[in-house]
Amino acid sequence: MNNRLREQANYAAIILNSVFMRGPSAWDFTGNHPIETSVRINGKYLDSNELGNFATQAKRNGQYDAAIGAYSNIFVAYTNLGERIPVMHARGFFKVLVSANFFQLAFSLVCTVYADMEKSSRVNVYEGELFRDYFRGLRAIAIEAIDNDDMTCVREFAKNYSGQSYYKLCRSETEIIKDLQTIREQVSKIYGM
Repeated sequence: MNNRLREQANYAAIILNSVFMRGPSAWDFTGNHPIETSVRINGKYLDSNELGNFATQAKRNGQYDAAIGAYSNIFVAYTNLGERIPVMHARGFFKVLVSANFFQLAFSLVCTVYADMEKSSRVNVYEGELFRDYFRGLRAIAIEAIDNDDMTCVREFAKNYSGQSYYKLCRSETEIIKDLQTIREQVSKIYGM
């Protein structure tokens, strides 16, 4: 894994933890209201949707460091304005984190958003189903990899979210197993599975 990707993931963890502390009030579960970000490309400040589109394209091109950085900037922009983050950006962030094999960070994001959805009365049903499916997917690969000592599902799971036909894992098997072991322990402790 390159250093830039590791740095972006570490920065993303800090940003996400600060957002998580806001609880359900951090998220807009029903809509999308783009705001201007501090990211400028070709002399123009991008709004959150434009930066999200940039992040999606970067992910599809395997530029995970740029994609993680873009989503981190989106989250910072909303937080700095005291605005709710449209959950569509959390979806995009999840996909990038999985593609870059930061499974524990992706799991924290999914669990937090999904739990916050449970506390809110205004949730788009489709979004709720997506986050439930993300949670179940991560739970399933953690069980398969740890309980059954089978890592084959991990690559396919990440490839599915990457949007790439020629996908390769970004982190070492040791790092991935450590993430999945943590997820497995949390699932067992919290959900008894």
